[in-house]
Amino acid sequence: SNSKIDFKNLFFENTNLEINIEQVSNDTYLKKFQPSSILIDNTNLMHSFLKMNGNSENTSLSVEFEVFEDLTKSNSDRYEFIYPNINFYKIFVDENIPGSFDLHSSFYQNQFDTNKYTKSLSTDLMYNAETKFSKFGMAKDFQILLKNPNTINKTGSNNESDTDTKLLTKLKYSLSYPLIKEGRVYDKLLKPSLSLRFSPNNTKNMTNDDRVMNINNINSFNRVSTGDGIEGGQSLTAGIDYKFQNKSGIDKLSLNLAQVYRDKENPDLPKNSSLNNKYSDIIGSIKFNLFDNLNFDYDFIGDNNLNRINYSSLNATIKVNNFITNFQYLEERGDIGTKDYIKNQTKYSFDENNSISFSTRENRELDMTEFYNLVYQYENDCLKAAIEYNKSFYSDNDLKPGEELLFTLTIVPFSKISSLNFGE
Repeated sequence: SNSKIDFKNLFFENTNLEINIEQVSNDTYLKKFQPSSILIDNTNLMHSFLKMNGNSENTSLSVEFEVFEDLTKSNSDRYEFIYPNINFYKIFVDENIPGSFDLHSSFYQNQFDTNKYTKSLSTDLMYNAETKFSKFGMAKDFQILLKNPNTINKTGSNNESDTDTKLLTKLKYSLSYPLIKEGRVYDKLLKPSLSLRFSPNNTKNMTNDDRVMNINNINSFNRVSTGDGIEGGQSLTAGIDYKFQNKSGIDKLSLNLAQVYRDKENPDLPKNSSLNNKYSDIIGSIKFNLFDNLNFDYDFIGDNNLNRINYSSLNATIKVNNFITNFQYLEERGDIGTKDYIKNQTKYSFDENNSISFSTRENRELDMTEFYNLVYQYENDCLKAAIEYNKSFYSDNDLKPGEELLFTLTIVPFSKISSLNFGE
């Protein structure tokens, strides 16, 4: 269940309360019966929480109490409790001072793996300078961060504790040269960029943390996503963005490339991010949307001489009249991971009410097909009726390979009724 409540108070312009409760009667229930609900986004992890958010023009506060249950772990280690998780943001703007100051303070307590406990209080103060343009059109800006993380960790039955208090600093200085060539129907935009990062502090050990870089986070200030540390040392990030847009500002074609250079290796940075090397992997993205019936997104990561592609993610959609098919492809290599699969979902609409769809996924890492799903559906404004054939090829605890033939009836927006499995 999920409930959201809006209410008014004297402190914030907007305040809301959200209550989310997730529980299953059996660890593999969601995988076996695959119930369709917008409330279900993970079949292995249950997440229950109570969250209050309040915000006004330059201030926000969130208070959250959370419980996670990992259904893949043993009963003794599957629960994680966060009580509370508090985040406070404040933006300070003064007409006499160019730029702005951002204050972020967070506090949380975390208990996990039965007898492990973490308490953290962290305060960040960041200065964001105004973007300035030279007479030649070059854009310049910088950010300065002061961070004070304080953590207490307790592990083991003896409650041995480890306290860590630091004062950290970091600077990011960015240059870019945005160019545009206007046409009658389309515009072409080209923006080369450079950003220099420097911190005199050491990096905490994040070697085994999962921090795969992509074109969306490579230029972010906190790209290693750590709340109690910083990316130490100095580095230079070079990138280039190209966009082919229509007059409405919609990207019809885009290409993005970026790479990070360091003066020396930093073995404490996440290994699968490649930021620990002197020359990071080359990170890129291509988006194609020139035609209404064809579009695709392709994200890739190649080693610094492009001899090998370590990460490929393709999402392509083809539409022809009432026929639509979508392909998803993912391949990971080296330090990034081992995932490798192809997924297809195809749908044909006979008319506004009747359609048939087919989906499958091939796990190339295990060299096996995971499932086939075939669905015939009738739909109108108030109900959906479908005949579903599902076949799975994997085994997970009490979830065995099998076949299902079901009739489902959904009364919009109230409930869904499923028949017995005719395949049993």
